[in-house]
Amino acid sequence: MLGWALPITALVFLVYGPFIVKLGVIVSAAHMFAFNFAFLPAITPLVALAVFATCGIAKSGLWSTGWAAMKIGATGFILPYILVSSPSRLMICDWPSIVSSCTTAVIGVVPFAGGLHGYLITATNAWQRPMLIVDGLLLIKPGFESDIVGAVLAAVVIVTQIMAKRAILEPGIAVK
Repeated sequence: MLGWALPITALVFLVYGPFIVKLGVIVSAAHMFAFNFAFLPAITPLVALAVFATCGIAKSGLWSTGWAAMKIGATGFILPYILVSSPSRLMICDWPSIVSSCTTAVIGVVPFAGGLHGYLITATNAWQRPMLIVDGLLLIKPGFESDIVGAVLAAVVIVTQIMAKRAILEPGIAVK
């Protein structure tokens, strides 16, 4: 389904929207789900028209550019499911829930992208990269418990990265 090159209106009104509404999802969330997935064929395989255009402009390789686009757009793959599962992300809820949910989601994108790219404050090592991805997903997922766990795990990685960067800048400090 991600590689379909249907126009946005066809995808929203004919395929995804009514089907998702029949599953019991709020109408506005169902249409936002379809609307977000309508843009992903530009970077996903089979179509990837934006990747082809970028390769021509940047004079870069198709595969390296395609993988970079997938890493950058990875949050776009998660976002529609979050919109369907949490009405607070669509501002259909009370204000404290909306503010906390949207704030942790925005903050969670940073460690998620850092884990996918292998760099946050400094280059990540073997244990930091998967931990950053999990941290980001926990912060993006709605819920107080997942936010606390994600924040604590993200803090561990951030502190070790700051210490590693300080060790690089100040050679007298030893960090494992």
